[in-house]
Amino acid sequence: MANPSVSIIISSYNYDRFLRQTIDSALKQTYPNVEVIVVDDGSSDDSPDIVKSYGESVIGILKENGGQASSLNRGFAASRGDILIFVDSDDFLFPHAAERIAAAFTQGVAKVQYLLRLVGEDGEHLALPSAPFGWGLRTENARDSLLRRGWYSVQPTSGNAFARWAIERISPIPERDFPTCPDVYLNVMTPFEGEVVCLSEILAAYRVHSSNHSNWMRDLKAVNMDFKYHLKFQRYLIDAASQHGYSPPKKLEFRNYLYVRSRLASLRFARESHPYPNDRSLSLALRGIYALWVWWDDINWRKRAAWSVWFLLTALMPNSLARTLMTWFYNPLTRPRALQTLGTIIR
Repeated sequence: MANPSVSIIISSYNYDRFLRQTIDSALKQTYPNVEVIVVDDGSSDDSPDIVKSYGESVIGILKENGGQASSLNRGFAASRGDILIFVDSDDFLFPHAAERIAAAFTQGVAKVQYLLRLVGEDGEHLALPSAPFGWGLRTENARDSLLRRGWYSVQPTSGNAFARWAIERISPIPERDFPTCPDVYLNVMTPFEGEVVCLSEILAAYRVHSSNHSNWMRDLKAVNMDFKYHLKFQRYLIDAASQHGYSPPKKLEFRNYLYVRSRLASLRFARESHPYPNDRSLSLALRGIYALWVWWDDINWRKRAAWSVWFLLTALMPNSLARTLMTWFYNPLTRPRALQTLGTIIR
């Protein structure tokens, strides 16, 4: 694709304290052929006024609240770019992002994903062992990985760019199912349309703060939300596979240790809303360990061993100790320094 045009679509909702930095980062791209679209989803703060203040520099769309999927659908409808970069309004792009992304789109590529720098509330770099977000992105056939083990290396919304033709085939994003996290739908559907390319370059910042749904700051109350994310991913995976003539293996979700991990966490710490009353902790732990060693042989043995220990401890430890273990998982900032160092060695 020679000199493709790029549409940067920013979905805005009640993040006025971050929005200017997000918009400015889109306007300051080194790539010349860029349009910037900002869709505000009925914010009650100063976000609409901020959007208006940019005048004709951006395409501003102010709409009633309908959820993030509706914002992305509106932004897509207003866009003209060959490549679409969806950005959350608390994240921001680095100046060369569009340039690097455009260069990566070749014939048949449906999605390009890239690394995200983890930053704090004020944009400062967070020196976590898991930064940058997406350090584990692997070059793989995403569709084949989905059909073999129910998952592939994915990034949240701001870490992806999409070919227009691919989004046209899967549009619209189901708005009722995705008031938040429409990246679930985009990530699971696009590999069935074309190739997914992973860049080992940090092209954007993913902001960690108390108001977002980041894995890095959530508390145990959000365990159920995490499991719902995985449930939706698996449901749309089965639908997408069927639409394209594939017959996924039965119980494909249990080949994905991330799904099993989330299901075990839901059972232990959100039992009152857990949708599978017959689940047992040890049984789920053994399923997770089996998935790790049978279907995830491309992960180094140290990491698989560490996660195997995690599964067993989470299943068998008293609830108070297991909750501490889960808190360390969801929020690396709470981990003892020795555990952070061990995590770096394992990786």
